[in-house]
Amino acid sequence: MRKNKSELYYSCLLLLLAFWSSTDADITTTDETSTLTSAINQTIESTLSSTTETITTTTKGPNRTDWSHITKCPSNVQCNLLGPDCIECPGYTINCIYGDEVAVTCTAKPGLNCTGPEQFEKRPICRFCYQTEPWEHTCTDTTNCKVVNTTRTSNPRGVYISNCTVKQHILCLGHRTFKKRRKCNWTSGYRWSTTLIL
Repeated sequence: MRKNKSELYYSCLLLLLAFWSSTDADITTTDETSTLTSAINQTIESTLSSTTETITTTTKGPNRTDWSHITKCPSNVQCNLLGPDCIECPGYTINCIYGDEVAVTCTAKPGLNCTGPEQFEKRPICRFCYQTEPWEHTCTDTTNCKVVNTTRTSNPRGVYISNCTVKQHILCLGHRTFKKRRKCNWTSGYRWSTTLIL
């Protein structure tokens, strides 16, 4: 548990007072009191300093590399053909200008067995994944698209929520999987093909 400086000071002071009262120590002069106060302050400062260093070291931890990408990435492929899960492009951030093509230097993630230069240039468009064109992502279809209860004026064809995933070769910002409203391809609970047969 982390304590602030005043709580720590108060706790140390109470402990010292309890110790001296139990050992019948007699502090009578102001010189002894100021010396004791100075010693307590130094102890608190050194304790706080070492505690802060310990917390920083523990929180930061050693420099670890995430190796989960190795199972997702192919082997013996040209490095510049690897997908976004297999490369790092530190220059491709949300600070780019939306809609512009961005020239970024990318590198293959550590531990991958790819051919050619491990550092290469990519030119993605500055946009979030949910802003990609329909042909750049795939979405799940539904068989539960019933439009009977929709009003024809506000929602003539009906919509459903679909889960979409950006295709592997597309670089984009944010989450690669997102939800999207899609129009139904059939009405009244039946597909157009079923309606034609009836």
